[in-house]
Amino acid sequence: MNPKKSPLHQDEVYRVAHRIRQRVMDHTLKNNGGYLSQACSSAEIFAALYLNVLKLGKVERPIVPAQFPGVPGANNANDFPLPCRGHEFIKYSRIT
Repeated sequence: MNPKKSPLHQDEVYRVAHRIRQRVMDHTLKNNGGYLSQACSSAEIFAALYLNVLKLGKVERPIVPAQFPGVPGANNANDFPLPCRGHEFIKYSRIT
């Protein structure tokens, strides 16, 4: 298949996927570990979503997540805010 004639512009998807892999490798080496395999195996999916599928709006500034509250467990009451803990989660989830 010729990438230039692809409806999803495969050449651009491959270029961005390659760049994702480079950034993940840099991150993994810098931090002495990371999810290298997962990121590399999903690079084309993320590139295709970002370039061709998702309709993302403009962002005024970078979105910075809150600090990781720790691993959930009996000894960490601050792991995730309620109602995401215990039986209260079911009340707010789409599972029911």
